[in-house]
Amino acid sequence: MMPVDEDGTEVAARAYLTGGRGGPVKRARFSRTHLMPPTSVPRKGRSQGMAAQGFAGRFRSVDDLERGERFDISTLSPDAPSSLPRVTILDGAPAGSFGLILNGFIRVPGKGIYTFFLSSDDGSRLRVGNQLVVDHDGPHSMAERAGQVALHRGWHPIEVRYFQSGGGYGLRLEMEGPGLSRREVPANWLAHFPDPTH
Repeated sequence: MMPVDEDGTEVAARAYLTGGRGGPVKRARFSRTHLMPPTSVPRKGRSQGMAAQGFAGRFRSVDDLERGERFDISTLSPDAPSSLPRVTILDGAPAGSFGLILNGFIRVPGKGIYTFFLSSDDGSRLRVGNQLVVDHDGPHSMAERAGQVALHRGWHPIEVRYFQSGGGYGLRLEMEGPGLSRREVPANWLAHFPDPTH
């Protein structure tokens, strides 16, 4: 076992079979954490789902999104909303390359450690509060990456950044936690405050 540092403690383990043959070494890093306190999210003016902003341009990283040309997703079609019901790709997404920044709040049902599973094609990144939970950036085909965060019961700020660089695309966020089996984050656990100019 390695000594504790700012990044936690790394533990390495290997299983040995009968006859002394060793299996592969598996490593994991453990860090001490504290439950993130919830945020007050008033009912007045609150809407279900995530606020969404689109970006046109060619991207290789979610860090490049704000260098693109910003567009309001409600302009994509006559019935297009200015928000999304969950973490997903908007209907009528532009052909080729584009990006999304989804902002809002997520309500967790009880305190504990929650695992978030972020699947995307191409790159994506998830923040809960001020913590980077999943970094799945860069061009790639549909794949999943997971991360954990300790949360108190209640509402927490959430941001998902995503870019599509061509070809197939997809975006999905699932979670599991204490007493909660793995599921896609439902729309009624997400909230935002609509832009009053729309």
